[in-house]
Amino acid sequence: MLVWKELRAEARTRETLTPMVIFALVVVTVFGFGLRATGADLAPVFPGLLWISFYFVGLLGLGRSFSSERAQETLPGLLLVPADRSFIFVGKALANLVFLGVVELVSLPLFFGLLGVPFTAPLAPFCATMILGTVGFASIGTLLAALAAHTRAAEMLLPVLVFPVLIPAVIGAVEATASLLGVSDPLGWKRWLGLLLAYDALFVALPLVLFDYLVEP
Repeated sequence: MLVWKELRAEARTRETLTPMVIFALVVVTVFGFGLRATGADLAPVFPGLLWISFYFVGLLGLGRSFSSERAQETLPGLLLVPADRSFIFVGKALANLVFLGVVELVSLPLFFGLLGVPFTAPLAPFCATMILGTVGFASIGTLLAALAAHTRAAEMLLPVLVFPVLIPAVIGAVEATASLLGVSDPLGWKRWLGLLLAYDALFVALPLVLFDYLVEP
């Protein structure tokens, strides 16, 4: 399966996950020491800082999704495999999801610790928010990374393509997190999780349909 190929390649080269983790740690450190020095209560802005940081770090990994295929010109070979071409998208998206999950697991405790925000959210809804907020991003980000890979300025074009489409996910993830941490309506997280679920359903199904046409030679 392609996802295992991606994970084995990453374990050998460490070209994607290592820069993502380092960048995430740098972002957490800058926010932690920079903002706490102001002495302000960071709880109201914490959900926004958390998700924008994750999404920016995630773009670093998504931008490299098809870089090796572009550099080594191996994508035509993958397209010759006698199977539905959506397997390429599924493998890439799952690999990106694993990378994003590792970054979040490493940096999330540091976010709470360095920004001095107590973790008061119920665990199951918070985990659901993290998963739903990441799945849609990995899916649509992988699709647009494949689109941007055909251009010369792929690294510059990808954020321009991703962030306008990502706005509903950003709103849903930030609002759900704020609700779970007691910053906003304590019961509001349910409707925001519904928004994230609908977003993920749309942007997981849509790439499966479009990817075959996107990579058509």
